[in-house]
Amino acid sequence: MEYPMLVMCSGYSPRYYLLFWHEIGHNYFMGAVSTNQTDRAFLDEGFTTFLEIAAMEHFLGREDNLRIKRGWYREYFYAYEEDRIYRGFRPYMDPALQGYTLPMPMNADCAPEWLIYRASSYYKPVCMLFALEYILGKRLLYDCIRGYYGDWKFKHPYERDMFESFERASRGELTWFFEQWVYTDKKLDYAVSRPQLLSRDEGEYRYRLKLERVGEMVMPIRVQAALEDGTVRNYWIPLNDNPPPDGEYEVLPVWDQLRDPYRIYTAEIILPARIKSLDIDPESLLADLNPLNNRWPFPKIQFDWLVEENSPPVNAYQIRQRPGLGYNIIDGAEVGWKFKGSYLEYRHNVDLSVNFGLLNFRPDWSAGYHTPISKLSPQSFIGFSAFDRDGFQGGGLALWWRDKPFYRGEPVGGVKFAFQHRRHYSDDYPPFPAVWEKGVDNSLVFSFWREFFARGSRLEFKLRASVFCDDFSYSQMEWSLTQPVGIGRGFDLKLGLFAGLVKGDEIPSQRLLYPSGWEPEIDRGYEYWGVRSLVPSGEAEHFLTRSMPGIYGLYGNRIGEKSYAALSSEMAIPPKFGWRFWLPFLGDIRIAVQPVLFANFALGMENQSIEKDYIWEAGPGIKLSGIPGGDFHIAFPLWIDPALPGEDNYDFRWVLAFVPSVN
Repeated sequence: MEYPMLVMCSGYSPRYYLLFWHEIGHNYFMGAVSTNQTDRAFLDEGFTTFLEIAAMEHFLGREDNLRIKRGWYREYFYAYEEDRIYRGFRPYMDPALQGYTLPMPMNADCAPEWLIYRASSYYKPVCMLFALEYILGKRLLYDCIRGYYGDWKFKHPYERDMFESFERASRGELTWFFEQWVYTDKKLDYAVSRPQLLSRDEGEYRYRLKLERVGEMVMPIRVQAALEDGTVRNYWIPLNDNPPPDGEYEVLPVWDQLRDPYRIYTAEIILPARIKSLDIDPESLLADLNPLNNRWPFPKIQFDWLVEENSPPVNAYQIRQRPGLGYNIIDGAEVGWKFKGSYLEYRHNVDLSVNFGLLNFRPDWSAGYHTPISKLSPQSFIGFSAFDRDGFQGGGLALWWRDKPFYRGEPVGGVKFAFQHRRHYSDDYPPFPAVWEKGVDNSLVFSFWREFFARGSRLEFKLRASVFCDDFSYSQMEWSLTQPVGIGRGFDLKLGLFAGLVKGDEIPSQRLLYPSGWEPEIDRGYEYWGVRSLVPSGEAEHFLTRSMPGIYGLYGNRIGEKSYAALSSEMAIPPKFGWRFWLPFLGDIRIAVQPVLFANFALGMENQSIEKDYIWEAGPGIKLSGIPGGDFHIAFPLWIDPALPGEDNYDFRWVLAFVPSVN
């Protein structure tokens, strides 16, 4: 915590140093330069965080000065990390990309979210000062900070006082710069295009440069041209009469963006060799929200391991990777590689996985891509996917929107439209081939979900209909509602409702509704029980993926219905306990073990193996949560009425159900 002339902190290296220098910096900003921390926190926290970064880079260097390196695993597999990214660029740029940032002046106790307060008060001011370094150069920027401190120590300045102090020290006009950063939520985004070769004379190349201002924020621009002869040329594109920063720059014609409404800028340059590359931010000083278009011909790419903790770069596209392993009876052990690419885990998300079976070298692969539709909404997305694995292939195109009111909160609703192509072509892989019908299944899907009242109350609705070039003809509707009820003293009740209907002339078995809560297509995606794998064939009926409320005890029959409704209830009972362990590439796994009692009821079934049109069950179970991707339920449906053929009402039954995470 900061107290003038008193610093008290603790922690682990190297992040202990971060805190140490940050609190020392508060002796200057907030201590000596006494700004209002209530509604102008950016004037002390922002400047102090910038001083902290300067101290960290002075004593520890800029490169990788913040990664925790205890142990060989962290040393080798963890991503590069540095203080200016961790405490400046990333925590501002990530929420800014998603539309959550606000202007800097803000009452600390009235912010819509604690992290948005920090983004506006700590991290956005840091990005502002680095952008000012881009304009002025480091030497003049530090002169401005010293001048501001000298002008206002033991006084109480506001932001306008800071603007004027910086202008005096820099001898230039900067109000246009500060007003954008401080009072607006404009975004910074510039792009450089392929240079056009206009003419080539002996030893002389004439090029036309083209830049575009994509965002709303305006800046003078540096352009660094690397030539094929190994030399580098630096250009300065001013927007007013401010001089270029430190270094050798050739000044190009003014791009008067303060008055000129046009977003495109062109200029001609003459060079002694061909251009090899162009870069408008070679020192990575700008919080440009799309740095992938800052370079020509290729954006920067950073390769890292696909491990549990990630530190995505802000100035490059990140590709993470890890080995892929699998097994099934047909292909044997499978080995391959998995790639996951993205920019800040938000834009241009790519997933690619390829495995080869060692028995027949048959490839299994899947690929997917999605990215936000920023012009529509930061929370709207478009994506496509394709796969061919274990005798099942498909693909699709989807558009979706999610309601995510808080940056670090979970979505509370969403809508999705999708076209899906599926084709089952081999009966060798699924443990229950009779459930799968071969043929092309093309469908349109609409889904809607919403959480309301309290977290956990969830309404879902889904429509599916077969379309053109389809071997089947059907339509499907599903509706579900889940509602938690807190009882107290460790007891919690969760209620679920489900209703579904399938109609059509040619309904494939895999599109029927299964009262066990089983959904064949989702189950097929889990190779260790959705295909013939490690689970013995005689026990496969006890393993299922459960995506909706239903009757656990119907697991073995895989009874498919054209319609049914279900009511489920699950009571969590104390004590709850768990354990923690570590796995490579997954990190710390914290498993919570919760005993439960359940009672489920289903109505409207027509299968002849059930004596009545309803069935109900009850029994104990164990819920395992904290597992990546979902929860495991070990259920013992000891009582079922009416009993299935060959069983008594009271009988020992068990099932291991995997319930995938939602959202």
